[in-house]
Amino acid sequence: MDLNLKFINLINIEKNNKKSFLSLKYFIDCCRDLEDLLIINGNSFFELKDLEKLINNPEESKVLIEKRNSLYTKGIELILENNKLVAVSDQIPKIIPWLSYYGAMFLTRVDVLKVKNFNKVINEPYLNVMVNNIGINLEKVDVNIQNNNTKTLELVGGSFAGLNKINIVKKYANIEGNDKLIMEIEWLKNLPQDLKGKFPIVLDYQITPEESWFSMPFYEFENLRKKIISGKFSISKTSYFIEKILNYLFEKIYINNLSIASSDWVEKKHFDRFYTRLEKIKNIQPFNEILLNKYIIINDKKYLNLKHLVDLLRCYQNKTKIFSPHNLVMIHGDLHFQNMLIDEENDDFILADPRGELNGSDIYYDFGKLWHSFNGLYDLIHTDISKTSVLFINQNESEFNLQLGNNDLLTNYKDIKSNIERLVLNYPIAKDTNFDLKIKFAEIMHFSSLMWFHLKYDQKENRALCLYLQAIRLADDLLKELGVSCE
Repeated sequence: MDLNLKFINLINIEKNNKKSFLSLKYFIDCCRDLEDLLIINGNSFFELKDLEKLINNPEESKVLIEKRNSLYTKGIELILENNKLVAVSDQIPKIIPWLSYYGAMFLTRVDVLKVKNFNKVINEPYLNVMVNNIGINLEKVDVNIQNNNTKTLELVGGSFAGLNKINIVKKYANIEGNDKLIMEIEWLKNLPQDLKGKFPIVLDYQITPEESWFSMPFYEFENLRKKIISGKFSISKTSYFIEKILNYLFEKIYINNLSIASSDWVEKKHFDRFYTRLEKIKNIQPFNEILLNKYIIINDKKYLNLKHLVDLLRCYQNKTKIFSPHNLVMIHGDLHFQNMLIDEENDDFILADPRGELNGSDIYYDFGKLWHSFNGLYDLIHTDISKTSVLFINQNESEFNLQLGNNDLLTNYKDIKSNIERLVLNYPIAKDTNFDLKIKFAEIMHFSSLMWFHLKYDQKENRALCLYLQAIRLADDLLKELGVSCE
């Protein structure tokens, strides 16, 4: 399809008391030759497949929408009749699910001309004016509707036995990540047949000492994190799928004992990893100064710096061996919300990016990953919702302000945490009197080792610094729970 499309980034905010319709109108008025127009909000992220839905069959203007399952998420409500957008409301929705604008639309040349000829000055968001005032008919395009497979005439054989064309993802690694990827490939290939349905399918692969890769189908399902943050999933629906996933893991995965843990398993798996990765960031600004401090102040509360806290945890572990596993079992290895792909239509899920522990691992390694999504709020940090600011840095201590998210999101994640904490009591690990301490320890060691992978080399390192500060707070809490002084 040969479409001559112009792209304009529009950010739906007030600037000099002008809202986005006036910005759009100014752009269109300046255009000499009117053409079909794709409008996207510059402060939003879009999958290419969703934008493609807008420009396919360009005879009609279209608007990208999504369903929301929470009354506490912001957005304008859309009113539809016969799959056409007929009104835009600024009122808070009273029923769920409700329809919200997803931030992109396609306008035909005819409708672009309607905007150009509209002479009233209305200081409102562009979607409101187009629908409520100009009366442009926009066909809905729902991002929630899955379209996993497509057919193409080029693939139809002489017998008219059409072939399906599927999107394929190729995952690869060079020398640095090669060993880990090889383990993942082998793990996925060697899964028993009755377990393969819940994990990515290896379509093809290549393993060499320098680099390796494998291909798998592209799963269009949204991950659980996105469902939560976008407001598409309620707390109860989130808890439903987490319970479904945990039921599967305990029934099919965790029952497989693979080996006996060595006496130094915790030292090698957790502490060696922490000290190695801390060394990697010691010359990266601002960590080059922060790591030299003895104390860190976060939101007016003073803590020992992270290395001192982990040293105390290590000393406690060496004395008590409380965190040492006996049996190493089959686990996923990276069990956080982003790796839980939700197939709502079939009430199912896919567990993406397994770590590939061929000899097994500690079950609490998985639960530490799970906990760091909703307890440590890795979800909000990784999506750059969390923000930190440096108040001061000197030789002995540094002070920071840390804001993890807005009140609605924090409340949602707090409710999810409460539900999962109750849920876990139904599983075999709850028979261990120290299970909650072991989960928290694994969560802390995960958090403490993440900074290296989230560096942006911008001398600010907001995301990596948020991870670092949250690791300090979590470690301090656990040490106090263990009765270890952090003075």
